[in-house]
Amino acid sequence: MAEKEKEVKGAPEGPEEKEGAPAATEAAGASSLKNNPWLPTIVMLVLLPVLSFLMTEFILIPRVKKAIAVDREKEVASTSGENKEAKKGEKGGEKGKEGEKKIFSKSFTNIVANLSGSLQSRYIKVGFTIEGHDPEFEFIVQENAVKITDATLSLLSSVTINDLDEQNFKNVLRNDLLNTFETIFKKRVIEQLYFSEFVVQ
Repeated sequence: MAEKEKEVKGAPEGPEEKEGAPAATEAAGASSLKNNPWLPTIVMLVLLPVLSFLMTEFILIPRVKKAIAVDREKEVASTSGENKEAKKGEKGGEKGKEGEKKIFSKSFTNIVANLSGSLQSRYIKVGFTIEGHDPEFEFIVQENAVKITDATLSLLSSVTINDLDEQNFKNVLRNDLLNTFETIFKKRVIEQLYFSEFVVQ
């Protein structure tokens, strides 16, 4: 009887020992993983390439593409602006060349006339250059040189001493001569007149 009781009491000890062994093994494995110094390094080695790929693919590359596109747009805009300005300059130069007309000129010197009301004791002596853009300027002036001189003498002979005392008399005389020449030619052949000599004695 005593032997049976010992067997009954000792029977449960075997399974408990068998169940306790795996639990102890698992606990030892978990503690070994926690205490493993290589675990963070392995995690970093795995995560870093993934993070680098994601940063490059979704952040860096789109920004670079956007910057390149903006630079290209600026270059295209500046190039087109320069081309437009160059074309405008060329057109303006062509128009300027077309718009520039040749200036023709003719000089008259030593035209002397007595002043009106001076009993022929005072006289006026002038010299002037006339200019115009008419292509037939030289021919018209050459053919009418005598008429120009005669019209100038007639106008100077009507000038009095009091007229000479007026301000801007030369400008008044210039305009009168231009109007007289226009009457002679029936058109504005002579556009400008410049005095090279103006003497009163």
